[in-house]
Amino acid sequence: MSTYAASTGISIQNAFESFHKNNPEIFLMIVKEADRAIRAGKKKFSVKAICNYIRWNIFIETKEDTLFSVRGEVKKFKLGDQYTSRYARLLIITYPHMKDYIETRDLRAL
Repeated sequence: MSTYAASTGISIQNAFESFHKNNPEIFLMIVKEADRAIRAGKKKFSVKAICNYIRWNIFIETKEDTLFSVRGEVKKFKLGDQYTSRYARLLIITYPHMKDYIETRDLRAL
């Protein structure tokens, strides 16, 4: 089995940082849904489940696989599973009160 870095030439962390910089609206959607879970009284939630929910809603609500960025340009929508652990950590770093709601495991690849 090939590693992410071996198959892409870039580490997952570097790929995530580039993706996040170019797609800030994804993190805003994750924050919105995490906040919604907390307000609904949930004690734990999964960032992967949130990402899947976002994927599904974009798929259902759009006629094409596109997403409008916060800057207004039309983009192809693709949110890969390889970024969910990074988004979970970014959520905890940005909003420390969410730490108790999210379980993280040690990263295998940097």
